[in-house]
Amino acid sequence: IRKRVSLWRPSDDPTSPRDLLLRFGLVAAVALATLSLFPPRGADEVPLIRQGVIAPEDIIAPIDFPILRSDEELARQREVAALSVPPVYRSNPSAADSALARIERYFARADRIAQEEPSALGSLDRHEGARLGLGPTELDRLSRAETRRALLELAERALPGLYERAHFLDPSELVPLSATRITVQAEGGEEEIVPKDEVVPVRAGAEVPGLATAARSLDPDDERLALQLLAALLTPDLEARPAVTELRRAEARASVEAVKGEVLR
Repeated sequence: IRKRVSLWRPSDDPTSPRDLLLRFGLVAAVALATLSLFPPRGADEVPLIRQGVIAPEDIIAPIDFPILRSDEELARQREVAALSVPPVYRSNPSAADSALARIERYFARADRIAQEEPSALGSLDRHEGARLGLGPTELDRLSRAETRRALLELAERALPGLYERAHFLDPSELVPLSATRITVQAEGGEEEIVPKDEVVPVRAGAEVPGLATAARSLDPDDERLALQLLAALLTPDLEARPAVTELRRAEARASVEAVKGEVLR
């Protein structure tokens, strides 16, 4: 036994082959024990992370850092935000009175022409620079005093209700309007969102809510003339406010931040 124990004792010469082999064996044993207690993670267990790939497990960032939008994405998102803001219009509460005054001027001219210049009836197809879409049949009806009187009485009776039911806009402003909604500001500052398809263009034959119902009491020929003519003689009640619209769209653009997310430790 003493002989076997002595084999594991270092000799007096630390450079002897037996001592070197003994030391190497002890180091190897400690290394093997350490590896068995704390096994290293294999290289195949390191997740491959690329943009758009979901990591198989949580990754803890050593520091907080923001995730920024690219310049193209930021510009696109800001423009989308701006276009989501409906254009702003102010409602004119006196538009119905203005429309009635315009219609009265038209029929006063029609009375004068019918009585004094019957050959100039064709000029009634235009009023204040706008065409009214009247053909020979409609102009012939306008030559009759009872028709003119019936249409004027209809306008006086129906106009206030027409402006309560709908908003009116010049076709040149309505056609290029790309938004599906508009913001209408009332005189007192209240606002309402109005779908674009509920705004009536001021043009001959336009479908004006309530006008067809009001005109049913007329002679059929006069009824058709009223629907054609009165729609063209209305006055727009909406006034565009481009400065307010642009201010609101600038605020919408500014609300889109360059940082779209943040990674926290």
